[in-house]
Amino acid sequence: MGPGEYGTTIVQNAIVATTNTDLWTLTGWYPGARAILLEVVGSATPNWTVSFKGKSHADSALTSIDYIEVWGAVAGALRRTDLTVNDATARTYLLPNPPPYVRVASTRTAGTLTVRGAFFIQPWVPLTSGGGLEQTTAGITATGAGTAVNARAHPTNNYTMMVERTAGATPGVEVDLEVSVDGTDFVQIATITDLTVALVIVGSSTLYPANFFRYNVVTVGAGNTLQVHLLGVRS
Repeated sequence: MGPGEYGTTIVQNAIVATTNTDLWTLTGWYPGARAILLEVVGSATPNWTVSFKGKSHADSALTSIDYIEVWGAVAGALRRTDLTVNDATARTYLLPNPPPYVRVASTRTAGTLTVRGAFFIQPWVPLTSGGGLEQTTAGITATGAGTAVNARAHPTNNYTMMVERTAGATPGVEVDLEVSVDGTDFVQIATITDLTVALVIVGSSTLYPANFFRYNVVTVGAGNTLQVHLLGVRS
């Protein structure tokens, strides 16, 4: 069972035509849901475009709303683009803090489509560790910063950095964990300088509020090849 009270329903059942389903019209649906899970699965050579849309008032215009894929290969990335469903794999999407009016708009080219739904009275926040929140860079033999992770697009409040030495034997290195407000000016909040002592460091946005975070290799160490793992999670 999910946190707090919840309910389930079939949103679209093996449909074979373009269909718009307004969740607020479904029997037993709770209009004040704080989180919605939608499982989308195609079958019989599917080819669909699926959109999650919402609005705050009955008279307002529908617009695309945010969602996160969970329990999948690209989990963790906050998105708003249309889905392309072209296989029979079941994928689950979380709509965090949805508006009162939510629509699943499915446009057919071929095949059938099923969408199953669950709603939660309390917020449902997954521990996300994949997608844009996880970054692994191998074969590092020169200094330089990694690609900054946008914590606004991928909500996170804890950071973990791990440094591996995949070649070489020099323990002295410097790999910094850095954060930034604007994505341009970064400051160091933690560092690994000795691979015989510390391989992992952890930081928190509670102590260091920031919109971006990254690793920065300042010293590789003579003869070394490094691999850096950077992880951001929301807990």
